[in-house]
Amino acid sequence: MKRILIVFQLLALGAAAQKTSLWRFDPGMEKAVEGYVKLGVGDTFDSEKGYGWQQQEQLLEGYRRKSSKGVAADGISSSRPFYFSVKVPEGNYKVKLLLGGGETSSSTFVRAECRRWMAGVINTKPGKTALVEFVVHVKDSLIRDESGSVIDKVKLKSRERNYLHWDDL
Repeated sequence: MKRILIVFQLLALGAAAQKTSLWRFDPGMEKAVEGYVKLGVGDTFDSEKGYGWQQQEQLLEGYRRKSSKGVAADGISSSRPFYFSVKVPEGNYKVKLLLGGGETSSSTFVRAECRRWMAGVINTKPGKTALVEFVVHVKDSLIRDESGSVIDKVKLKSRERNYLHWDDL
């Protein structure tokens, strides 16, 4: 079984988001759904761009499911875990994932940051999808004063630097 990811979006929540921000991504081979950013397997993370795959060599530009109106779905799959990162300010983000939809069944589990389990195992049958929603808290290593100015950094041990707990080390 392959893990399949079709469409996902991030919505900034709470006080850290001065205004509501919405990022929408459409992984796959076909043209992106209107209002979404197309992601191919070669879209590696770039801090200037602000998003991308980590370890994309594991990704397969997956499948197409045809309908009478053309391509109904396409996606990215992998038989191994993979990461997608979005550079966002500190805060809480509601993440929605549309999983499945391929010609074969899929089994997916979702983790964020340092292996935090966000969704149990989601199994989908061929051609079926499942919508998963969860909230991710983003915290960087910078310490700010009341005005938001950086005044220090969190002190980390060398063995902690490779963990996925912190951004902007």
